[in-house]
Amino acid sequence: QATCHLTVNEIQTGTALAASDEFVELYNTCAVPLNLSGYALSYRSAANNSGTADSTLFVFANGSEIPGHGYVVLAGTMFDGPAGGRFVSGGLAAAGGAVAIRNASGVVVDAAAYEALTTANFFTESFPAPNPPITSSIVRVPDGADTDNNARDFRVSLVATPSASNL
Repeated sequence: QATCHLTVNEIQTGTALAASDEFVELYNTCAVPLNLSGYALSYRSAANNSGTADSTLFVFANGSEIPGHGYVVLAGTMFDGPAGGRFVSGGLAAAGGAVAIRNASGVVVDAAAYEALTTANFFTESFPAPNPPITSSIVRVPDGADTDNNARDFRVSLVATPSASNL
């Protein structure tokens, strides 16, 4: 992928307090703001191979932007940290799944799949990342690192860092 793009940067699939204490952090690798009008965060279950069967977790309103080298957190209903938006429906399965950012035309600009994938999920980039433990998250290190291989790009972080660097 190009060096300047939007990435899925961190995923937490819930905590011991609540399954919906979850979030997906997006990161802008560009030095300039990106217009997110019409972009959407989509989810697929672990075994969903279909090219079109997403669950839409969030859609950005017209005029939405993410600053250069900035973060935006989209979260479940029980997440109490900083959030730029709440999931409009559904959530993330702790046992495995995948998320993707689709641009306003519906094209996937980045995706991240995590463990328990029985087959190659449509959003998997090469191999899935590890499952986020119930008390933690999976993160890209450094922020925005994207080799198109989820297993290589993500690692388990013992401390979730929504809206902050993963270093």
